[in-house]
Amino acid sequence: MSAFLDGTYEKWVRWLDEHIVGEITQLHHVRALWQGFMQMVQQAAPDAPAVFAEAITHNYLHAQAIAVRREAEIDEDVVSVARLVDEIRRHPEVITRERWVGLWPIEQTGDPIRSELTRMVANRSFDKIAGPGADRFSAEAAEADLTALCDATDSIVKYAERVVAHSDRRPPRSSPTLADLDNALDVLGATLQRYELVVRASDRPFIAPVIQDDWRAPFRQPLA
Repeated sequence: MSAFLDGTYEKWVRWLDEHIVGEITQLHHVRALWQGFMQMVQQAAPDAPAVFAEAITHNYLHAQAIAVRREAEIDEDVVSVARLVDEIRRHPEVITRERWVGLWPIEQTGDPIRSELTRMVANRSFDKIAGPGADRFSAEAAEADLTALCDATDSIVKYAERVVAHSDRRPPRSSPTLADLDNALDVLGATLQRYELVVRASDRPFIAPVIQDDWRAPFRQPLA
């Protein structure tokens, strides 16, 4: 494999480790906290004035919109999941069957039969993401994934750019809904899962981290 291909692959892994995984995980973490908080408010005081809940939701939407925008950018000077997919679209030759299957612990099994079974499973798994018998990942598949990501995040990105980050003279005709934001987060999460598999042969079953601490505890005590 050439130095360019190896260097590009190492860069993509670094992008995932240092930026993309953490940022998309944080998006899902914040959503889980906001949903849990709103559920507590509605259960504890369903008829209370909505002033505080509306303020919290406003801040939540603005913060999440900016973060979605960051992960949906594909400019040359940014690191984002959209930029990662776009680079893979332009350089699919980096993700070869040989490289991908080589990420599996084939030789570490210490058992020739188990090693051969692992190799067979790895090849079948690559067939699922690249197509039966394909030597490398498909640029067309990356193109379709990038289009789906841009479509899902478009209304949120425009809101972030024209309302949150700037007072634009061309504001969106309508504000995105919380359902639009949820869809954008879901697609970002699914894209992360797919491209961790494509780049690292790594399966991430869920995005939002499991919160170990009892974060609801402060709300069970009277504040005054």
